[in-house]
Amino acid sequence: MTETFIANKWIKPQESVVYKFFDRVNELYAKIDANIEENNNLIKQCDELLPLLTNGQVSLNSDLSEN
Repeated sequence: MTETFIANKWIKPQESVVYKFFDRVNELYAKIDANIEENNNLIKQCDELLPLLTNGQVSLNSDLSEN
């Protein structure tokens, strides 16, 4: 996105502003990527455990079910 704004000359920000913007956006995309990876892992666990729970092959720990 940063390159598009600069290439189209819509704005002419100071270089320090461009770097701050890039750093902030980069952090956000890193968080998005981490969340996607965590969601995929949770979906995989759910897909593996849910059939076992519904078939009665495994059960919840009694300590967990009391909460």
